[in-house]
Amino acid sequence: MFSFQKKEIDAAFAKARIAGRCNGLKLLQTAMPIEPGSGKLLIIVPGKTGKAHDRNLVRRRLKSIFYEEGLYQKPVHGILLVYKPALDLSFDQLKDFLVKCYS
Repeated sequence: MFSFQKKEIDAAFAKARIAGRCNGLKLLQTAMPIEPGSGKLLIIVPGKTGKAHDRNLVRRRLKSIFYEEGLYQKPVHGILLVYKPALDLSFDQLKDFLVKCYS
């Protein structure tokens, strides 16, 4: 579900609009013509954000929230840009941000 093809990424960035911002997080969403239940989330965490284990922790938390809350059922593709201040956010803060933005 998380795998994007190059064409999908290009199309998503071309049609994306900012859906929300928070400390170190920026969510872009695009309502592409997709089937319900096939929504995807592309998580981008640049290398200069922090150490690999910190980047992976945030990525794993965001993926977990995306699946547990059923956000993949929304007919949108999301691109989540993660910056250094987001590494300090708790699981609950990340969850509140994603659920609010996908509502």
